[in-house]
Amino acid sequence: METIVFFVRNFGPPLGIAICWLWETWRPARPWAGFAPGSRSRHDIINLAIGLANAALVAAAFSALLASVAAWTASERWGLLNQRELPLYVRWPIVLLLLDGLIYLWHRVNHGAPWLWRLHRTHHSDRHLTVTTAARFHVGEIALSAAAKTALIPLFGFHLTEFAVYETLLAVSVAFHHANVSLGKWDAVLRVAFVTPDMHKVHHSIDPRETHSYFSTILSVWDRLGNTFRHPNHTESIEFGVAELAAGTADSFTGIWPTPFRRSPTDSAPPPLREEP
Repeated sequence: METIVFFVRNFGPPLGIAICWLWETWRPARPWAGFAPGSRSRHDIINLAIGLANAALVAAAFSALLASVAAWTASERWGLLNQRELPLYVRWPIVLLLLDGLIYLWHRVNHGAPWLWRLHRTHHSDRHLTVTTAARFHVGEIALSAAAKTALIPLFGFHLTEFAVYETLLAVSVAFHHANVSLGKWDAVLRVAFVTPDMHKVHHSIDPRETHSYFSTILSVWDRLGNTFRHPNHTESIEFGVAELAAGTADSFTGIWPTPFRRSPTDSAPPPLREEP
């Protein structure tokens, strides 16, 4: 089991990104004409370089800590899920639902708290939504997210294997719904249960009222329960980016990191709009 988890955890996300990159290259939802010649490659390389730098940070600063906390939690039987023995077919769905719901809340807080939004808007500053946008996060946000996830282990009693499997599903899902692809009529069918590319395009709209909606990552139910669901009915015309940042200020590898410190006219996020499908 550990061997399977190792290969899934280490090769699943890169494989998912590669498949989505080939898909959006072969059949893009939006034409690549929006890119200047050669700039798509530069765009993707910058985003992937940011993702690799963040992955190296997490591996160096949090991998050993995460493993130690998980081992201690298991040996001491700490956390809500360790208060009684649950069969795997009961425990695994509970774990995956818990983690996905907690990620929804964390994502929503990142939009609602001004100082967290300043970090998170690095991700939203991408004016071209592609699969590599899934790797474009500020190192500060990644560090805070890793610390928060580490704290969840003793609180809920998650096992390291469970955490690794969910993180893999998360990475593949994020790659999929950031990709420049379209499911056509099937998008409406799939988004009844899961986050889809058309849903997430709305989340990356430059319109702040749309930016601060759609916080789910794998299951779309959280947006419906949290009153943050919007009907994606104009995905072809959405302009991506962050209105409060000047165009081009975060379009280079070095330009990414000062994004949280650039002054903006607003310090807080507006409430999401509610619009029934």
